[in-house]
Amino acid sequence: MPGRSAVRNGSTMGQALVVGPGALRALPDSVAAVGRSGAQSRVMTIVGAGFHTRPWVDEVRTVLDTVADAVRVHRGLPTPESVLDLHAEVVTFRPDVVVAIGGGSVIDAAKAATALAGTGMSGPELAAYIRTAGPVPAAGVPVVAVPTTPGTGAEATPFATVWDRTGRTKLSVAGPAVRPAAAILDPRLLAGLSRAQLASCLLDTLAQGIEAAWSIRSTPTASAYGLAAVAAVAPLLEAVAAGHHTMSARTALMLGGYHSGQAIAIGETTACHAISYDLTLRFGLAHGHACGVVLARLLRYNAAITDRDCGDPRGARHVQSVLSEVVDAFAGAADVDHVAHRIDGFLDRCDLARYDDLAADHRSVAEQALGYRRCHNNPRALDLSTLTALLSASSPSEMGAIQCHA
Repeated sequence: MPGRSAVRNGSTMGQALVVGPGALRALPDSVAAVGRSGAQSRVMTIVGAGFHTRPWVDEVRTVLDTVADAVRVHRGLPTPESVLDLHAEVVTFRPDVVVAIGGGSVIDAAKAATALAGTGMSGPELAAYIRTAGPVPAAGVPVVAVPTTPGTGAEATPFATVWDRTGRTKLSVAGPAVRPAAAILDPRLLAGLSRAQLASCLLDTLAQGIEAAWSIRSTPTASAYGLAAVAAVAPLLEAVAAGHHTMSARTALMLGGYHSGQAIAIGETTACHAISYDLTLRFGLAHGHACGVVLARLLRYNAAITDRDCGDPRGARHVQSVLSEVVDAFAGAADVDHVAHRIDGFLDRCDLARYDDLAADHRSVAEQALGYRRCHNNPRALDLSTLTALLSASSPSEMGAIQCHA
């Protein structure tokens, strides 16, 4: 990992990348490299509502003064309405490049709004298009992503999450045009995050890394990225729970999140994420937290896979091999149950609610999850009765003993 003064430049999956303490200073060069007019590009910056309260805001403003022509604020989770509003501002301002500085919600909102600028649609037509979750057919405005939270992988993925609160569903604006043209990972920008925020981000990285590795759509590359993400952040569970993390640890958190984004860009997520969407919409859980509360259940369930209930054409032995690699990547774990136990223990140490604390309607959550295609990427088959039973289980032994009826 880069040291305190190291900055590493490179490219991956067609995306320019700068990582390390001080990477933010590369923003002008990144803008010039991807902007339509080089160093003279017209730049819009999109930030989150908490931007002005973070301890690094003055330094970021100083850097932005050298590149930004306008700053817009996106508040809360991206919704069809908020993306439409932001899209209208992008179309009106006509930037050559957009800089998105914030967490996954800010970056996703910027990605969606700028990619949709390439469709030529607006108003009701665009609103309907967002709800179809169809692929974006043309390139919009290039985005430079500067994450200020680790773990979402939004700076690496070719899709943006949009939350439809009216329809109680998670939408996705997707396509190659949605992937940011460049990403800047500066671990100094994690300063000011609470333990709960960092914990949720770490759980998101673990879920994305593990799910991309065991997904029926995984490839060797997706699995490699996913396992790299797990290996980067698993050793940091204790440090994050204790609130003591070095600059090197923050760099590892950011790289882990980035690798998890690369992983799900190929292998996609699975049942864990599909379950999480309703938990976020129904209970207001942060996305990573919502994934984390069911990750241990899915680990124990998938560990009992057989050829009879395996949904991966590579067979149960392949899935078991992947789970063995997850255990190996999970610093010092003895087996899948040990990994699951450490994840649940991490929730407890960080004072984050477990699934059992939510008083959820298990069948309703299962019904919602099974409505997402990603749920069926899970390597062990799931149907309504099986998933309801898994969510209803109150002990690790129950979770591991559930029979698949799919």
